[in-house]
Amino acid sequence: MWHLHDFMSPSEISIVKSLIGIAWADGVYAAGERAVIGALLDTFGATAEETAEIERYASEPQTLDRSVLAELESGDRAMLLEHAVLLSMIDGEFHKTEEEQVESLRLKLEIPEADATPILESAKMRASQMRALL
Repeated sequence: MWHLHDFMSPSEISIVKSLIGIAWADGVYAAGERAVIGALLDTFGATAEETAEIERYASEPQTLDRSVLAELESGDRAMLLEHAVLLSMIDGEFHKTEEEQVESLRLKLEIPEADATPILESAKMRASQMRALL
């Protein structure tokens, strides 16, 4: 697969690490969640070393890291929020803890509720479409 670059940018690493924190919100890093993270690593053009580093990071429960989120620009923040919903719903359930994590993420990202609503609705629709393909 051809990529624009041969390594991940700091914001891409921040997005992936934040999503791993979301994935662990229900106490389980499930196969579907690992598949989404793997696909995102492919999309971001992660090297084998970066992939191994992310896999090591994800091997133990993680939480959202405010310092990681602070590095993200506006477009990256919206993309992270959308992917957090996709990741949370990939197993077919939107657990209360995952919903709370997504809301906490929205607040930490400082995305106003009015701006977040269409992002969240679109992500929920995409998640159900993705589940149908799995």
